[in-house]
Amino acid sequence: MESTSRNCPFASIIIPTYNVERCLERAVRSALDQTFQDFEVIIIDDASVDGTVSLARKLAAEDKRIRVLPLASNGGPSTARNAGLDAAEGQWIVILDADDAFKPDRLAQLFAFCSRHQCDVIADDLVLFDQGIQSELGPCFQWHMPHLLDIDLLLQRDVYLRGQPLGWIKPVFRRSFLLENNVRYPPHYRHAEDFYVLASLLLSGAKFWLVPYTGYIYTLRTGAVSQEKSPYSASVPSMDNIADSCDEILARFDWKLSPAQRAALRARKERFRAGHHLDVARQHLKSGHPDHALKVLAYHPRAAILAAEQIFRRTCLRIKGK
Repeated sequence: MESTSRNCPFASIIIPTYNVERCLERAVRSALDQTFQDFEVIIIDDASVDGTVSLARKLAAEDKRIRVLPLASNGGPSTARNAGLDAAEGQWIVILDADDAFKPDRLAQLFAFCSRHQCDVIADDLVLFDQGIQSELGPCFQWHMPHLLDIDLLLQRDVYLRGQPLGWIKPVFRRSFLLENNVRYPPHYRHAEDFYVLASLLLSGAKFWLVPYTGYIYTLRTGAVSQEKSPYSASVPSMDNIADSCDEILARFDWKLSPAQRAALRARKERFRAGHHLDVARQHLKSGHPDHALKVLAYHPRAAILAAEQIFRRTCLRIKGK
């Protein structure tokens, strides 16, 4: 598959960076080593204070396909990705987080599928990576066959404390679809921006395929085996951002949503709000103040229900393991 213009690449790989000097080269090399080679790499630095920009420029000096665009101030992941979208020249937009990596044939596999099917967006399964033990743990979702994603499936899967969220996936977008439907990352969020974009794509009518190939190596914020936090993850979970994203989707796409979908978005918002209060209670417990934790749960019964649900699930897993 070749680009339609000698001057424009077929794909633009966007790598947002912030203080990732120690892991950036792995991500960039995994992009450059693709079996499919018609692409550009755009590194958008979000005002790093370490050696990230120097390393990025060193890599760019070695390969003319790499462009480095430093931002003057730190705006968060959405701002960096949007800057990459503005600079991109490819027909397809590929997002690669700086602490992650591609399998060598990822782009070849995805673009071969797109050549056979009508696609506006495509995403593959994730290979989970535990930074603490430097090891791949296997596929995240374990899809058995290609299938279309719709808003109902997204709302069903992205629920607090109920499995791995689809917001983790790293889609490849047809650039023309993003432009025609004004789909961008929300700069006012530093968390939950992926869910917002996925929902916006689906409610804008995107043909969004999920395929079982595992080509994206996804570094867990906390290793499932090591239980160590990745030193490269700068994202901080925000229940407020998640709740606000639900409100924004409800306001922007109200006329496209069914009553059941509106109810699901409101329920999602309330569940994550309860999750915020549950997290506060947990912090009190860790700090040795169980009385404060009990007060939080007493004032916020939805959080208490979430706590009971989690205890029940863990108990069931222990029983199954015996």
